[in-house]
Amino acid sequence: MMVALSQISIIALLCFILLIDASTIVPQNSFLIRNKPDGQQRKKLIPVCKENVVIVGQEIQSAERLGPLKLCFCGAIATMFGDFIMHPIDTIKIVQQATGVGKKLNFAAAVRQILSGPAGVLGFYSGVVPYLISDGTCGAIKFASFEVSKVFLLTQLPTHLSPLADFVAAAGSMITSSFILVPGEVIKTRLQTGMIKSMAEGVSSILRTEGIMGLFAGYYATLIRDLPYTILELGIYENIKTLIRRHNLHQKNPDQQSGVGSISQSEELLAAAVTGGFVALVTTPLDLVKTKLMMQSTSGGAYTGFLDALRRYDRNHSSDISTAIL
Repeated sequence: MMVALSQISIIALLCFILLIDASTIVPQNSFLIRNKPDGQQRKKLIPVCKENVVIVGQEIQSAERLGPLKLCFCGAIATMFGDFIMHPIDTIKIVQQATGVGKKLNFAAAVRQILSGPAGVLGFYSGVVPYLISDGTCGAIKFASFEVSKVFLLTQLPTHLSPLADFVAAAGSMITSSFILVPGEVIKTRLQTGMIKSMAEGVSSILRTEGIMGLFAGYYATLIRDLPYTILELGIYENIKTLIRRHNLHQKNPDQQSGVGSISQSEELLAAAVTGGFVALVTTPLDLVKTKLMMQSTSGGAYTGFLDALRRYDRNHSSDISTAIL
């Protein structure tokens, strides 16, 4: 559950950054307009903070939008800020997950273990530098590619399939950013668990003993965790906001069947909190397996792969998984 806090803060800050830059946000009464076979027009909402494309028949017009560089900047700043604020919680989570099979380390015990280490209080920020670099870059790519690809999909899909654009764009953005995310996660995890003492030592040691692929230990486990996480995180979040807009529009004018409702900043933050908490709870067992695989060498270790780790946890009554959640 603790991982939910960091993801909520990332989404919340991104919303805040986008909301305060009012001069570049697409107006909320923007539509994608298409001609139906019978000659009538139908309207489809283009969400805010997207490239706004208005199509009337064959005529295409582009409105003011957030460009790719601004989207990258917003994604990077929001991700790095959330990571830095919540890194102590993430460190506690990793220390809990690093316990052996069949063992359990509660929150308080993990805190005491970190404080008793050589770094003391600073131990809560072990691995923060490589994580900020990798995850900040990953956040820039992920959020920018998500926004751009979703607008493209919205212009291609029929109206009744529009909600799927969020989920498909989220999957693509995760895969695109995974090649930067995983090496940073590997170094961060090994720093947090005391396997290495510095980022430079970790990188050189991995390259020397495991080769370049050592930086991608647990890559497939990360995809198995982060693909459903990102798809649900961004997909559910965007669809919750759409439902809120529809609700607000109906409250304002019960007889109006179509149009664009407004959404407040507090409602966006609420949508982010609900989404982050739910998705983190669902994917925590996958996150635990990812951590275990990242701690071992790609040339061999306690587990032969993702399924082997899951089977061993099941044989031990899922005690490791309960540790990750609690």
